[in-house]
Amino acid sequence: MKPWWKVLFPGRMTRNPSRPGVNPVADPERMERMSANAKKILIVAVVALVLFFLITKPNQSADVVHNVLGWLRDGAEAIVTFVRALFS
Repeated sequence: MKPWWKVLFPGRMTRNPSRPGVNPVADPERMERMSANAKKILIVAVVALVLFFLITKPNQSADVVHNVLGWLRDGAEAIVTFVRALFS
């Protein structure tokens, strides 16, 4: 009977003869490539979601942007007030 990982991932968990001693599962280069690909996929998904909402619900999207900008303005004003109180 084969181990479960050989059943699910046939041929993927074998060692690379050109890189002896490197575990293919914990290979840092492979993990870096995987994280870079995951980052690209996440960015594309977020952009697609934002475009979807901008196209399908423009009024609600404008309200959300207006609210976020209001929160940022309030936060900046609070930081300025804190710094002024700190140095006065």
